[in-house]
Amino acid sequence: MEGVADLLLKKRMLEIAFVARPPAEIVLGQVAAQLGNTVAVCRKSYIHPEAVEAYLDATLLRHLGEEAALEDLAGLRQEEVAVLPLLQQRPARSHHRRAASSR
Repeated sequence: MEGVADLLLKKRMLEIAFVARPPAEIVLGQVAAQLGNTVAVCRKSYIHPEAVEAYLDATLLRHLGEEAALEDLAGLRQEEVAVLPLLQQRPARSHHRRAASSR
């Protein structure tokens, strides 16, 4: 069980991360460069829309380090396991329908 000091430290770290975090387009550009692709291709093919949403609403860090609700995590990389709780806890949204309806 976490103590009050631990919770306050986590809260402060989240506040600092929210204030000090770079704009999403810079982060997406860095990810795209690391993957050797464009931002558009990465957003469409590699980066889950909920990960971007969680970054934008500053909840991404809150989910990292939580336990994934899966029995078998074999074959997944550490980064994939770290993001699973985020994807499991956020409500499913239809990003494709929203994009298609705005055309």
